[in-house]
Amino acid sequence: MRNRIDRALYPLAWEASYGAKGAQWRGSPNYSGMLGELDLSGPVLEMGVGNGNTASRVLGAMPEGASLLCLDVARGALRTLPPALRADARVRLLQSDVRELPFKGDALTTVLACHILTHMLHGDEGKLLSEVERALKPGGRALIEVFAPGDMRFGTGEEIEPKTFMRADGLITRFYDEEELRVALEGTGFNIVKLETVSRAVRHGRKAFSRESMLAIAERRQ
Repeated sequence: MRNRIDRALYPLAWEASYGAKGAQWRGSPNYSGMLGELDLSGPVLEMGVGNGNTASRVLGAMPEGASLLCLDVARGALRTLPPALRADARVRLLQSDVRELPFKGDALTTVLACHILTHMLHGDEGKLLSEVERALKPGGRALIEVFAPGDMRFGTGEEIEPKTFMRADGLITRFYDEEELRVALEGTGFNIVKLETVSRAVRHGRKAFSRESMLAIAERRQ
C-alpha cells in the first residue's frame, strides 16, 4: 500500500469530479430516527453538502427562524444544489475545507457530517473532529455517518491505506469499524450518545448488493 495523495491538493479532486459529473449523490437519506435527538434551532452546519440530499430533508425538520449553513470544499458541489434550497432564506452557502472551519468557537448547535470522514485520509479525521468540537456549543451534537466494511464498495480501487481505497478519479473511500470510530470520537472530546451499524440490501438490475454504514450521535462535553 502506498499513499500517493497530496493532502493539500486532494480537495481539487472533488472540484474536478463535480465539474465532470455534476450532481453525484442519489436518493434521500433517512435520518428520521436521529434528527429528533438533535437541536435544530440553529445554527446548524452540514459539512460536505454535495447536491443537497441531506440538507433538503433537514430543512423540513427545522423550526421557524433556524439557519442551515451548507458547506462544501467544492464550489461545483454548491452549484448543483436545487434552486429551491439555494433560494431558501434559512440557507447560507459556504465554500471551505472542512479541516479549517470558518467559524468562531461555541457557534453551532448541531453539525451534520454524513460520509465526510469516509472520504478523508488517515490522520485527517482528528483535524476534522477537533474543528467540529471547537465549533459546537457545549452540549451540542454531531450526526456522523461513515461506510463500514460490509458495504458493496469495499475493495473498489487501489488500497492506499488500511481499508482505504482510491478510485481512478483520485477520490478515496475509507471504511471504519466500530472501534475506530469510537476511538476517533472519544479522542477528540466527544461523548458518544448513539452508535449503530445500519445495513440494507439494494438491487441494480437483477443483482442484489449490500450497503452498510455506521451512524453516530456524538455530544461535545460540557
